[in-house]
Amino acid sequence: MYAFISYAHKDKKLVYNSIKALESEGFNIWYDKGIKAGDDWAQKIGNSLLDAKVMILFLSKNSIKSNNVLREIEFAEEHQIQIITVRIGNPKLNEDIE
Repeated sequence: MYAFISYAHKDKKLVYNSIKALESEGFNIWYDKGIKAGDDWAQKIGNSLLDAKVMILFLSKNSIKSNNVLREIEFAEEHQIQIITVRIGNPKLNEDIE
């Protein structure tokens, strides 16, 4: 089992530092690094999220605007996957996120 990381690519520098820290503490992490060009992105994300124990959502002003992140949240909720939220800054939450 692993934790699925959901984030906006604009935040990748901070998120990748957090991923390294979590992995150094022994956490098994999955994020989109292994998806290759030409792969079915939605299928890979969906399957990986279904196999996850938990989703760690890096919530920022960028992720709130990301359609991909919003779809991952919806998918996790529909499949009753626990979501742990890590706030980056103090993003103003919109109706989709609240």
